[in-house]
Amino acid sequence: MVRSENKFGSALSWADEVELEEAAAAAAGAQAHSVQKPNPFGNARPREVVLQERGVDWKNIDNEIEQPSLLQ
Repeated sequence: MVRSENKFGSALSWADEVELEEAAAAAAGAQAHSVQKPNPFGNARPREVVLQERGVDWKNIDNEIEQPSLLQ
């Protein structure tokens, strides 16, 4: 088994070195994914939130839309 000295002076096997390199690569990958992407919807908010701010009862509107019409 091949052993090498790390920067702290202790001996590591090649498997330990590979694990350390994989952990460092995973940490670097996690940092790369933390970059903020632009939101495709911009500042859009849910319909319910907007109607609630306007003081409109969105539950009643939904019930009126979903009720079957007598004209059909």
